[in-house]
Amino acid sequence: MGRFKITIIITLIYTFITLSSALANQKPDNFVCITMDEAISSALAHNPGISAAKASVAASYQRARQAESGFYPRINLSESFIRTDNPMWTFGTKINQGGITASDFSPDALNSPPALNNYATRLSLNWYLFDGGRTWYGTKQAGFAQKAEDSRLKQTEQEIIFQTIKAYFGLVLAQENIGVVQQALKTAHAHLEMMENRYKNGLTVKSDVLRAKVHISSLDQDLAIADSRVYVARATLNAVMGNKHEKPLKPVTMLSDNKIPATPLDQWISLTHKNRPELMQTVLEEKMANAELKKSKARNLPSLSLNGSYEINSENFDSSKDNYTIGAAVTMNLFSGFGYSAKTEEALLRARQVRHLKDDLESRITLEVRQAYYDVMSAQKRIDTAKTAIDQAKEAMRIVSNRYESGILPVVSLLDAEVAVYEAINNYNRSLYEKTIAAVELKKAAGIIGDKP
Repeated sequence: MGRFKITIIITLIYTFITLSSALANQKPDNFVCITMDEAISSALAHNPGISAAKASVAASYQRARQAESGFYPRINLSESFIRTDNPMWTFGTKINQGGITASDFSPDALNSPPALNNYATRLSLNWYLFDGGRTWYGTKQAGFAQKAEDSRLKQTEQEIIFQTIKAYFGLVLAQENIGVVQQALKTAHAHLEMMENRYKNGLTVKSDVLRAKVHISSLDQDLAIADSRVYVARATLNAVMGNKHEKPLKPVTMLSDNKIPATPLDQWISLTHKNRPELMQTVLEEKMANAELKKSKARNLPSLSLNGSYEINSENFDSSKDNYTIGAAVTMNLFSGFGYSAKTEEALLRARQVRHLKDDLESRITLEVRQAYYDVMSAQKRIDTAKTAIDQAKEAMRIVSNRYESGILPVVSLLDAEVAVYEAINNYNRSLYEKTIAAVELKKAAGIIGDKP
């Protein structure tokens, strides 16, 4: 029994050592590293907005097929049954069945016929050979609508790309902020240690130590806020990427001070007229409105249709009789209670509305390009200023730290110098983020976001 206990103990010790070694060799985190391009690809593949836009495009293709169906004949097959003793229907049905005899012309048979069954098989055709051009213009409208849906899909894709980049670098900025706070805490703790040593040696007062601890407490709060922003930013990126379950994403594409090509503002504005999906939509909507106007006017033109049918009638399927009918009809509207004229006037006003909306959209898009362009320029200037500010703040803190240690300056100056470095680095990171987003907004405003260089 003693040996058995010893064996169990040895086994437990060995298991503990094995598990400890395995845990030690594991990675310190389970983050999913992802590049910005990978995030964009995932968003374009899984974002629900993209899926909805694609479904709308597919539906527009089917509407175009519906419009084209007006060029083809309508062919229907029907099977019907009736039982009647109506004198007129009974006599006519017997004729259709080919069952009329001399006895059917007696007054009693004509006035009080017995009930009669009839099974009718009918194949009918109706074909508009010309409808004044309404089908033609309807087909053109459907084609324009189809292209407009394609443009809406492109607009949705550009918006998703922008939201993905914004969320991606929002997470990058949030993580950078954590690093800045942690570095500030490291510096603050080093200064606190220096103050405590000076206090022990009687070279400073206790209030200096307490002020430093209050400053560290404030930085601890900033760190908690920064942590929260990382979680929110990660959730935002997961949402725009279409991830149904939260993933511990870790971006690997960092913020950088990439120089924007020196493209004149006028060239950016000219790009919008060729690439902005919303403008393409208004152009197509204007063409749709003009087609609707022509289609409305076509209602006043005559239409020509071809009609035909082939019918088989039988009482009990023992015998049957067939017949056919073929003909053509010309129809022309003479008066419709002013409904058609009102429809034409509505289409005319709609065409005018679309033209005005197009002009308004061009004006707003031009303003978007100008604003994004100047935001990029402004952010670049802030980056250059922030770079200098960081160097100056670090040098100032070095000088102040030496002077405080020498007893020349009060603790307030040292804490102010720490805060200045902290804020300068945060301002630099914020400026990098704002420039990156402004540059993406500029491409989005010009309609070229997502295009390959």
